[in-house]
Amino acid sequence: MFSQLYVAMGERVVEELILGKSEITSGPSDDLKQATKFTRTMVTNFGMKKELDLLTHNYDDDGKSMSIDTRLLIV
Repeated sequence: MFSQLYVAMGERVVEELILGKSEITSGPSDDLKQATKFTRTMVTNFGMKKELDLLTHNYDDDGKSMSIDTRLLIV
């Protein structure tokens, strides 16, 4: 699972290292969106955050159906 996250983050890191922070293109933005989505799935569906225990959380509505405390733990 983590390897997919590393790959999604790789393009931005490479651009920053090769081109510098001021020259990063918009290409990695989709990768960052995918990494965010994947990480949220890891937390909400696979229980990969200690504070949330081994429970699944429906985040399909952007967390509107859960308490603000739970939503803040997920973000």
